[in-house]
Amino acid sequence: MARERDSYRDILEDIYRRCGDKALLSLAEVARYLGIDRRTVAKRFDIGADGITAPALARKLARL
Repeated sequence: MARERDSYRDILEDIYRRCGDKALLSLAEVARYLGIDRRTVAKRFDIGADGITAPALARKLARL
């Protein structure tokens, strides 16, 4: 079984704190959280119109 990255839990906690306890984040919310343009978020993190779950975003950010 794969081990989660050390920073995953910290990132997930920060996402929930800053974006609310929402399970699904829209592209605009992710862009606002990261402080970058929506087009950049969509391209860099492969997020579509449906958005992304907070745990999935935390996993992607932990890999950076």
